[in-house]
Amino acid sequence: MVSPSRARLDSELWRLTLQTLAACWLTQAALAVVVRVALPIPERPLLIDRGACAPSQWQELLQRYSALQLQDQLGQQRFRPVIQASVLSARVSNPMPSREQVAASPPVGVRETRQLAALRDSYRSALVLSCPLDSSTASG
Repeated sequence: MVSPSRARLDSELWRLTLQTLAACWLTQAALAVVVRVALPIPERPLLIDRGACAPSQWQELLQRYSALQLQDQLGQQRFRPVIQASVLSARVSNPMPSREQVAASPPVGVRETRQLAALRDSYRSALVLSCPLDSSTASG
């Protein structure tokens, strides 16, 4: 049989434990809000040039994209919006598309310099992913 003082002590410890847990959770939530407001994750546009890439260069570009996608997922920096530009169109997506989605449409063999210049003017802080333009990529 448990003494009344022991039962009262157990209930008091239980109440204090719940109060402590609630205070810790509220403090963590408040701290998360303060950190999010005071130290926001940097956000910048990402411009992907889908023209003038040889297959090996396209794979390198996709590897660089994967590294940037990982940074986005880890919250080191955000890439919003992601613009995929080709001679055919400019596709804008607000959440960062997966590597498979970017790789699904192969690059178009022509670089549209006027469109890229216009997009760079529109998104001045954009990080640009493109294949280097040399004699081997100009033909295909």
